[in-house]
Amino acid sequence: MKKLFLFLVLALFGFLSSYCSDKSDDFSGELTGASEYFVASMSELSNVLDLVKPGDVVTLKNGTWNNADVLFTGGGTESDPITFKAESVGGVVFSGSSKMRIAGSYLIVNGFAFENGNPSGGSIIEFRNGSQHAQHSRLTNVSIKDYSPADKNVDTKWVSMYGYRNRVDHCSFEGKTNSGTTLVVWMNATPDYHLIDNNYFGPRPDLGFNGGETIRIGTSDWSLYSSNTTVEHNLFEDCDGEIEIISNKSCHNVYRYNTFLNSNGTLTLRHGDDCEVYNNFFIDKAGKSGSGGVRVIGRRHKVYNNYFEGLNGNGFRAAISVTNGMPDSPLNGYYQVEDALIGFNTIVNCRQAFAIGSGANSSLTLPPVNVLAANNLVKTRSNTAMVVMHDPNGDVLWDGNLLDGASGLVAQEGIKVIALNFLSDGHILRPEATPLETNLATSSMMEVTFDIDLQDRPSGSRHVGCDQIDDAPVTNRPKRREDVGVRYEGSTSIAQNFHSEEIFFSGGQASPLTVSFREMEQRALTLFTLEGHLVEHNEGKGTGYGFYAATKPGVYLLRVIKNNWANTYKIAL
Repeated sequence: MKKLFLFLVLALFGFLSSYCSDKSDDFSGELTGASEYFVASMSELSNVLDLVKPGDVVTLKNGTWNNADVLFTGGGTESDPITFKAESVGGVVFSGSSKMRIAGSYLIVNGFAFENGNPSGGSIIEFRNGSQHAQHSRLTNVSIKDYSPADKNVDTKWVSMYGYRNRVDHCSFEGKTNSGTTLVVWMNATPDYHLIDNNYFGPRPDLGFNGGETIRIGTSDWSLYSSNTTVEHNLFEDCDGEIEIISNKSCHNVYRYNTFLNSNGTLTLRHGDDCEVYNNFFIDKAGKSGSGGVRVIGRRHKVYNNYFEGLNGNGFRAAISVTNGMPDSPLNGYYQVEDALIGFNTIVNCRQAFAIGSGANSSLTLPPVNVLAANNLVKTRSNTAMVVMHDPNGDVLWDGNLLDGASGLVAQEGIKVIALNFLSDGHILRPEATPLETNLATSSMMEVTFDIDLQDRPSGSRHVGCDQIDDAPVTNRPKRREDVGVRYEGSTSIAQNFHSEEIFFSGGQASPLTVSFREMEQRALTLFTLEGHLVEHNEGKGTGYGFYAATKPGVYLLRVIKNNWANTYKIAL
C-alpha cells in the first residue's frame, strides 16, 4: 500500500461553502508574500491593476456601483491565482449599465451581483478585454438578476466565455427578458475545455422569437470544430425563452448531471458531432405545453442514462427527438442524424417518448440512419404510442426496450410489452424490482457501466432504463434550488463555525481511499478533483468512509460536512 499524504486543512470561507471547490480556493490567504488590496472606487481599482502579482487578493467595498466598467486583469499562476472579490458575497451590487471584463490567466472573480440594470447591448460579463482572452480563470458566486433593457429586441449576453479552460460555477442567473443567450461560449479553431457547473438558471419567459437560449456553445460557423466544454450539475428551472434551452453548436461537448425542471424547451444538439448527454433529469410538474427532452441532429451523438417525466412536447419537443436532415446541408441547416446511440433512458408519462424523423418535410428529406435505441424503459400515457415515425424510412435498430401501457407501435422486434409498476422515492419514479430482474438488458452499449445514480451496472446483470436496481448509495439526484447557484447564508454560517476533528487517511491507488474518524457521527463527504469535478459522494453515520472511484494517482479535495460546519482537506494519492 502506498503512503497517502495529507497536505493541509482549510476552513470553507466565502464561496468554499458552495457544493464544490477547486485548487484556486485553497491558496487564497495562504501565500507567502501575497498582498491584499481594498478598493472603494473605479480609479482605485485601475491603480491596483498595475500592482497585482500572483497570489494577491483585491477586495471591492460593499455598496452599489452604478454604470461601472469593471476590468479584472492580471497574470496569476496555477498555484498562486489572483482573486478579485466582493467584501461580502452579494454585497457589491452593479447596476445601471455596469459591465465586467475578465482578462489574463488564473484569475478568480468571486461574490458580485448585477441587479436591475438597463444595459444598452453587448455582454454583461466577458472573459476577454479586446484581443486579450482569459485562461484558467473562474467566475464564481456571481448573480445576475433582472438585468435586461426595456426593449426585448435589444440583444445582450449575460456571460460571454472566451479563451481556454475557464469555469463558471455556483452562479445564479434569472429574469432575462430580452434577446440574447444567457451564457454563450465563443469559439475558434482551438478546443476550449470550459467547465459550466453548479449554476442556477432561473425563470426566463418566452421571448417570442429565436435568440432566447439559456446556454449556447459555439455558432454554426464553428460547429464542426471541437469545444470540449462540460456542462454539469446545473439546474434549469422555468427556462422558457425558446425551444433550445441549451443549443449545442460544436463538437465533443458533455452534458451530464443537470436538471431541467418545468422548462418549455429541449437540450438541442443543433449543430456539431460527437456529443454525450447522460445522467440528466428532464421533469415537468407544471404542465408546460412545450416541455421536452433531447433533440438529436448530427453524427455520432450518445444519449443515455437520462430520466424523462411528464413532458408534454411532441415532434421536435418529444422526450427524445431524432430529426430528419437536409441534403447538402449548409452549416446553419440540419445535418443528417448518423450513428446515434440512445440507450438506458427511462421515459415516464410523456406525451411522446420517441419522435423519429421529426421535422420531415420537403426540405428535411434525409431520415436518420444507423440509430441504435437499446435498453430504454418507457411507460406511456394512455392511448399514446411509444414511437412516432415522422419519416417511415428512419433507420433505427430497436434492441431490448421495455414498454408499458402503449398503443400504436408495440410488440415489434426489440420492443417488449410488459406490465410495470412505478413508485416514487421522493425524487423520481422507479420501477419495482421484480419485472426487471427477469428482463435484463441486452449486450448493446456495454460501455455504459454505471446508472443515473452513479451505481455500477454489472456486466452480467444490467437493468433496462436509467436505474440499475441496487441498494448502493444514490449520489446523483435531481437538483433543487438550494443545491446550486450563489450561496449567501451558507458562506456566513460555515465561516463562523469552523471546526476540526481528528481525521485519518489510508489506501489509495490500488486500494480504495478510506477516510476515518474517531467519533461515530453523521457526516457527508464529497471528493473532488482539483478542477472541481465530482469524483464520489459518501454520507451516513459512522467512523469510516470508503471512496472506490479514487483510483488514479493525483491530488484531490475532500469536503466534510457535519451539522453546521465544514472543512476541506487536500490529499494526494
